[in-house]
Amino acid sequence: MIGRVHALVETGVIIRLGTACFGCMQKECTKATERLLEADNPLGLPLAVGQIVHIETLKGVLLRQTLGATLPPVLGFLAGTLLTGWAVPGEGARFLGGTLFFFVTAYFTYRIRKKHPAETALRVVRIAGAQPEIVQSAIPYCLE
Repeated sequence: MIGRVHALVETGVIIRLGTACFGCMQKECTKATERLLEADNPLGLPLAVGQIVHIETLKGVLLRQTLGATLPPVLGFLAGTLLTGWAVPGEGARFLGGTLFFFVTAYFTYRIRKKHPAETALRVVRIAGAQPEIVQSAIPYCLE
């Protein structure tokens, strides 16, 4: 993601998002002009208010969010299939029970995640327009 440094704080910086990630479907990101996020500056880059920076999410956090969103509905489908299979004979009933449990757990997962959003661990990886050799010496795997 790309954002503009809004303020400097002890733990890092506060970023005002400018554009959403490529392929992002979150409606909150498209209204990014008023969205402020806190990001760490682990590389110790010399940041100033108003600079445009590139930020990224840690991969472990991304994996945790993905599993937290997809695993409950899949487990709901399995539970619904098993519970319906014991209560009602027939393949059609099992599939219907599994599908019903899938949508119910997907709905509740959505409501819980909407009420308690997952924490994102953002970090500044480079300053926009910085020389590639400076960025490469600081963090070689972030070059595009």
